[in-house]
Amino acid sequence: MSCRSKLACHPSMRKTGEFDEEEVYEKIPIDLNINAEKAKGVVHELARSRLSNSLIQAVALLRQRNQQGVVSTLNDLLACDKAVPSEPLTWEVPEELADLYTICMKNNPAPEKLCRLQYLLGISDSTATALGETKDSVFSVVAEEEKFVF
Repeated sequence: MSCRSKLACHPSMRKTGEFDEEEVYEKIPIDLNINAEKAKGVVHELARSRLSNSLIQAVALLRQRNQQGVVSTLNDLLACDKAVPSEPLTWEVPEELADLYTICMKNNPAPEKLCRLQYLLGISDSTATALGETKDSVFSVVAEEEKFVF
């Protein structure tokens, strides 16, 4: 089995939304009897790939109004960013990025996670403040809209 396959199958690599450097870079390679440097390279490759895919998945879940899925996917995006720090991501519809941020904010994440997500989604401080002030009313409007969908 290749290093990539062994890492992907390891129980601690399941979706958790967290990234534990010691676990991933030291303990797992020992458990799997693989080269630690090669494992680190594979983890970086996987994280870069999953980072952009996580944004696409989060927007898809947003469009399906699956808020729990959005939060889980954004946690994965943040974990990938922790493994391989990213530049701000781009998306053609800035309102969707604002919606992602608002959904995450509503779930009261740790301040450092929210700050990093704000950076990754390219949301200005003034926009983040405005979204924070309207986060409850935004979801009330969405809930009202959903009541009238046939």
